[in-house]
Amino acid sequence: MNRLIYSMVATLFIMNSCKFPESGFKAIKIYNYSKDTIAYFSDERHYDPDYPSMFDDLPDSGMHFVPIKPNGGMFYDEVFFPDAFFNNYPDKKTKIYLFNLDTLNQYSLKEIKKSSNYLKRYDLSHHDMDSLNWTITYP
Repeated sequence: MNRLIYSMVATLFIMNSCKFPESGFKAIKIYNYSKDTIAYFSDERHYDPDYPSMFDDLPDSGMHFVPIKPNGGMFYDEVFFPDAFFNNYPDKKTKIYLFNLDTLNQYSLKEIKKSSNYLKRYDLSHHDMDSLNWTITYP
């Protein structure tokens, strides 16, 4: 019994002295205070630089976007292991796009990309996101 107690105390001591990596995720919160429904899209690397989810690299056939309701609507997106996430970008910045939902319904993705027809684009580093408390408000 004493051996078990000593083992537990030793394990707790070792665990307490170790520096663990940051917690598993952060949540990007996007608030829409406009009168229109907007749509959110974020470039994502998913730890694979060839992952085809960069806005400029998307096929013109379409993309996955998340609508955010007007007048205080909110959406959050989880980013797992933020340090590793941001390190996957050559410039260490994620790109977040906000679109008017009507624009996405009226124009092809090819037309939208050609004219950069988005409401707002954010190029944000990990430090930028921390300073914003991982919260983006539109407008």
